[in-house]
Amino acid sequence: MKGANLRMKKLDEKTKGEQIFILLLILAASAALLCAAGCGGGKSCEKPSCGSEEAPDGTGTARGCSIPGYGGCLSSGKGCNSACWPQSYKLVTLSIKKEDEDEEEEEKTVINMKACDTRYYGDGCLGCGQQEKSSYSGCIKMEGSSNSINGLFYGSSDSGEKIISCSGCMDLDGLGAELIQGAESLTGIE
Repeated sequence: MKGANLRMKKLDEKTKGEQIFILLLILAASAALLCAAGCGGGKSCEKPSCGSEEAPDGTGTARGCSIPGYGGCLSSGKGCNSACWPQSYKLVTLSIKKEDEDEEEEEKTVINMKACDTRYYGDGCLGCGQQEKSSYSGCIKMEGSSNSINGLFYGSSDSGEKIISCSGCMDLDGLGAELIQGAESLTGIE
């Protein structure tokens, strides 16, 4: 305890300019440690992008925008294995109205989805061997002649996917992730 007090007394004896210089040195050392831990830059900063696609027969539309997260600006291509250090946020909407005429009956499928996909990098060491991961959530309304889904879904590439609806909380088996990836691919924001 005496050593800490002695250091504080020595720091208090320094001029304000010297104290600011020491503070800047501490900040520079902290930034260097973050870079060495894999939270440093590699590629160029991501840029915002938006796109939309409409089916030629008018049965569906997909819209999406990708905006860089602070991880995408400060350390594009490398991350800290946490959705709290996002590479980008991808906001998508998907609307599909499909009618299949079968010999016996007409089947109609309607899907409306709005979702946010948070992309980040994880695994690997010091930025090497990392892979892009995803944490996502959204709302979906899907009506078909055989089943119906209406609720909020969430999931990540590291865990399963769940949907919360009037029926309770249940597994969605990756349907939300497939729809999000399809919309991102159609709009060109992957």
